[in-house]
Amino acid sequence: MSKSRGTMYVLEDIIERPDVSPFGLRYFLLSTHYRSPMNFTWEAVIGAEAASRELRRMALRVESEERSEIDRDGLPEFCARIQSEFLSALHHDLNISKALAVVHEFKSFVNRNSSPFSPSDHKTVRKTLAQIDSVLGLSLVDPSTHQRMKLYDEMVAGMDAAEIDQLVADRNAARKTRDFARADAIRKDLDAKGIVLEDTPQGVRWYRK
Repeated sequence: MSKSRGTMYVLEDIIERPDVSPFGLRYFLLSTHYRSPMNFTWEAVIGAEAASRELRRMALRVESEERSEIDRDGLPEFCARIQSEFLSALHHDLNISKALAVVHEFKSFVNRNSSPFSPSDHKTVRKTLAQIDSVLGLSLVDPSTHQRMKLYDEMVAGMDAAEIDQLVADRNAARKTRDFARADAIRKDLDAKGIVLEDTPQGVRWYRK
């Protein structure tokens, strides 16, 4: 390894990157089995950053959703299976690849079914999140972390939440007046800036890529 040849990196190199958070770095370091060599590349670190952000967005969605009075069939059993398979993978010589696959199965389920959770289901999902995060250490159930990472995402994207909310409102207004060209232009502009819009029965959600 050689610093002058660009084949060695130190912590300061990572800190200077505006597109990598401490949680992204932690996810990257966790993602390789402890007995396997780790190949450090910026592409891999950026991929880990994206994966950690997806988990934070999922966790934030769990906390921010309104509550429903209807329990979802099969949710307690699904969460129990996720917890069991997650721990089983770790007990099997710290099989982190399998454990993370289970985590992302859970993330996909939550993203599909969180509109919205009942109080009972919310408690079950949050318990599962807490168990996962007790190992990953990504502060998924820490409200203060959600706020810090929201600010961090705004800094990286160069747009604050108020600006994005205004553009979303402008798009909604354009759609109401059937100015679909304007609405599509706003969506494409936001997408180019890393902002994804999601139309739901409860209204428009946005999140960063």
